[in-house]
Amino acid sequence: MSRKRKTHCSKLRAQGLQRERRGSAELGLMASDWIKMKTDLYRSHRVSTIADALMDPESELSRHVHQNCQRYMAVTRNVTRNAVVGALVSVWGVARHRGEREGDDLRLRSASLQAVDDMADMPGFAMAMLDAGWLTIEGDDLLFPCFFARNNVDPHRGLARKRAGTGPPASREETRKR
Repeated sequence: MSRKRKTHCSKLRAQGLQRERRGSAELGLMASDWIKMKTDLYRSHRVSTIADALMDPESELSRHVHQNCQRYMAVTRNVTRNAVVGALVSVWGVARHRGEREGDDLRLRSASLQAVDDMADMPGFAMAMLDAGWLTIEGDDLLFPCFFARNNVDPHRGLARKRAGTGPPASREETRKR
């Protein structure tokens, strides 16, 4: 890439970040719009379960791709696992904003499996989440069991822990300094 092109890309990236920050501040969207994600989520057995379910030739996603693209799904499991992680972040983010907390669970009232598929932009994703245990159906509601415990997205709990001094164990360096 030429130097001129690199400079142009850097300027565009900086302008985009400024617009994003300004837009977020104007809408009142700050830290509450973030959700923490485990860095090894990609390797989770549940992510693999969802990826395997979506890659099955008889899955809703495979049929959708075949019917609408006149192609068969020919992606690797690793690519599908990465797509699953992205879809999970989308689903969890929307669910967190629209759902109601019940202990460590998150409830979406009067929500359908199709709504979760739409959030993920992947047909069959909700059924795969059900198979993995990250989603359950309770009457007309969808429940994300242990959502707040697993995803550590509760800013109040983290702040309370910090104030009480019962947060996560100190790093080795902090322990040595004491």
